[in-house]
Amino acid sequence: MRYWISGIIGVVWGGLLILARLLGGPPQGSGSYVAGQWAGTVFGVVLFVVGVHYIRKALAAKKRPSA
Repeated sequence: MRYWISGIIGVVWGGLLILARLLGGPPQGSGSYVAGQWAGTVFGVVLFVVGVHYIRKALAAKKRPSA
């Protein structure tokens, strides 16, 4: 169950961060502000990928026969 919860949170939160970057356009402002925006985007991509990994892991565990 924890794989499902972790996966869903990662996919939703990461997807929303990526969507915010896509809708917001390219980062603008001073150098440190732009770097922070890119760091947030990278964090969103990592969350999304890890969330997909956990969902796949949960699906694999569900298909595996119980001992």
